[in-house]
Amino acid sequence: MKITENDVEMIQELSKNPDILEVIVDSIMPLIHGQEDIKKAIALQLFGGVSKDYDSFTISGELNILIVGDPAIGKTKLLKKASELAVNGIYVDNIKDQDSANLSQTHMLQNLCKSTLHQSQMICIDGFGVKADDIVLLKEALGKKSNFNTEEELLQVLKSDSSILAASNPLHGRFDRFIGILEQLALPITILSWFDLIFVVEDRYDEFENLKIAQKVLNFHQNPHVDYEINPVLLKKYVAYARDIIEPKLSHDAHQILEEFYIEIRKGWDEEVPIPITIRQLESLIKLSEANARIRLSKQITAADAIKAINIYQECLKKLGYDIEQPQEADQNLISDLEVIKVLMENLKTLQNNYGGLVPTNVLFEEISSKYGFDKPMIEHFIKKIKEQGLIFEPLQGFLKLSNPP
Repeated sequence: MKITENDVEMIQELSKNPDILEVIVDSIMPLIHGQEDIKKAIALQLFGGVSKDYDSFTISGELNILIVGDPAIGKTKLLKKASELAVNGIYVDNIKDQDSANLSQTHMLQNLCKSTLHQSQMICIDGFGVKADDIVLLKEALGKKSNFNTEEELLQVLKSDSSILAASNPLHGRFDRFIGILEQLALPITILSWFDLIFVVEDRYDEFENLKIAQKVLNFHQNPHVDYEINPVLLKKYVAYARDIIEPKLSHDAHQILEEFYIEIRKGWDEEVPIPITIRQLESLIKLSEANARIRLSKQITAADAIKAINIYQECLKKLGYDIEQPQEADQNLISDLEVIKVLMENLKTLQNNYGGLVPTNVLFEEISSKYGFDKPMIEHFIKKIKEQGLIFEPLQGFLKLSNPP
């Protein structure tokens, strides 16, 4: 990839924008409405952290991201776009069904070393899944990067100094809102723990969001033109240039912020937590902070860079059902909430059939209160909660209706 002096001038000018991360996010699949946190994570993954070589080992600066979501929410488009923007990016469809013989016939291995500026690259894996025989293999590939002879060609691809952007569907095809999120991830914890960020995305009913999505799609078909904040060719050069010349260092303020956050979230976590907070997660936060600095072409990681890294990490934890303030109680509270919501939904469905589609709110209150002993404030709290989730809506004041027909 040839980067001219004019390219460098444009890249350096772009980097001065205080909102440069948001500008880059707007340039990653602008036709996909929403998913801003995921786009932000992919932007950081493209720029990556700094790999560090020591006497006997290397700490990779590459970020690994997993997106688990319902079908038809744009995962494939995001992966394909990321592979186009990355330095020597590769897109692989459904790796769980590919064997080493098939992979050896592709251009993947040859492409791994074709980089004029940086040997690292991104491998985007769509339909990511793990068969029992692959668990050790993929664990080695994602983290330890030590020698392993099983399915050698596949390992060579994954074991390179690469970042992994993977997308997977829930275990049963779609998310069940009444089952804990972690129970629906079609991957063992031994693999999940090697991802720096895990995003859970549900296809929820939201009338306002649906309207915005429909308008974006229809407008494009009416006028098939995409206005990128940054031209994709220039953005790819921006990524390559930053990765090649910028190796940011932690400032004192950033060091303090990351240290305090890590100590805080370690409180109360133990070995029984499904995805525990360990030193590996601290390294993830450091890499995210480095990527934020790289985007600014800064050689110093500021407090703002560290805070941005923490914010995106917290968003992932929230989607997995973890409350940063009360980590020990979060999983139990999540299960309890799901049980109450399930009771409300089941009774609402029955009453909707009995009342011709619209359920009087006072009837639902009486039904739930008499059957289960819940008081009115508690019922109101959970009705508000499932409204926000798009499961029910209020077509008329004092009446409720399921978003999807029973």
